[in-house]
Amino acid sequence: MKKKISCCGVICSECRHYQSVCEGCPESNGRTYWLEYAEESTCAIYRCCIKTKHYPHCGKCSAFPCNHYDLDDPTKTVKENEEAHRKQKEQLKRLRNL
Repeated sequence: MKKKISCCGVICSECRHYQSVCEGCPESNGRTYWLEYAEESTCAIYRCCIKTKHYPHCGKCSAFPCNHYDLDDPTKTVKENEEAHRKQKEQLKRLRNL
């Protein structure tokens, strides 16, 4: 399966929730499963990156990594969030020059 990557660097296709409760950020237009815990209708990173700045991903933004990457997924532990943020940033650095 081809990797499906969201604008924030999450590899959707590697997420345990992919296709069961979430189709991925690109397909859902930033309306991912975890928003019910965050009391938002659309992911703030998606709104900023895709809707406001019109970048394909955050790696293209001169402000990356910004304060959006200080926010945690409420469904994960502190360690899981730290590891997820690290992976996201690495992924976006790789995509930056593509």
